[in-house]
Amino acid sequence: KISLIEPATKAPLSTVTVHTTAATSTSQVTFTANPNPITLGAGAYIGKTTLSWNAPGNSALQIRVNGVLFAAALPESGSIETGNWVGDGAQFSLMVNGQTITTVTVAAK
Repeated sequence: KISLIEPATKAPLSTVTVHTTAATSTSQVTFTANPNPITLGAGAYIGKTTLSWNAPGNSALQIRVNGVLFAAALPESGSIETGNWVGDGAQFSLMVNGQTITTVTVAAK
């Protein structure tokens, strides 16, 4: 309940009862790296992969790698190549409004 009060007299003017309903979602968020694990050449410690995501109903997504911004203002679905700098154990986070919605960790072999 929310009460509206007259500032001068502190008397209640009106009381409103607010009912809220929790939103439910049947959509599934996906976030993958392909290939995963990445194959490293002899003596190499870095490789590349392609990140793909589908986060229905979300926009302005971000991807962070080990906490550092990698890509921003992304649509609800898509893919992006990382380039040849991904190491074993790199953790990618798919985020919306500053909150992580899912992560993927890339391994190397």
